[in-house]
Amino acid sequence: MLLRIIIEVLGAPEAHVEETLRLLLQKLKEKKEFRVKTGRVYKPKPAGKLFTNFAEVELWIDDLSDLPELVFEFMPSSIEILEPAEIHEDPRAISDFLNDIMARLHDVEMRLKTTIAENMILNKNLSGLLANAVTLLLRDSEKDAETLAGSVGIAKEAMQGFMDNFVSQGIFIEKEGKYALNPERLKWTKS
Repeated sequence: MLLRIIIEVLGAPEAHVEETLRLLLQKLKEKKEFRVKTGRVYKPKPAGKLFTNFAEVELWIDDLSDLPELVFEFMPSSIEILEPAEIHEDPRAISDFLNDIMARLHDVEMRLKTTIAENMILNKNLSGLLANAVTLLLRDSEKDAETLAGSVGIAKEAMQGFMDNFVSQGIFIEKEGKYALNPERLKWTKS
């Protein structure tokens, strides 16, 4: 089969985006399952603070079973079958192809679910550690988010988000931009 694929990249700096596509094109040429007929990397274009770029590649594959590797390893945004005009495949080959795609999608889904669960645990632990650190910092006096952020080593905006959450949970109280220990919570924790 002769295919035309589009591979897109988004990132920064501009030179890195272009180089990444050139490396992907080179990697594609090195794969024995694919025979690259043509490949062109276009010039990056600004996309906000990042740059977007794409490569257009025409390549031959010998077998439908090679398509999942192309899809999952190079993640093209578009695949167009140029030749043959009609495809006459054994139903077993099509079933194998679809099952391979489904197995890979299920693997990606499981990895994503695992990553989300791990991220939730990390966020909960980070929140607990940060609440403990802030409790220690507020023992002696009230402090604003900027001072707390500097003391724990995170950005003021991130600290503000955590503090808003802590206040809504009743862990700390906020008065005129300064945070203090919640006396009601202190009574509860001392009992």
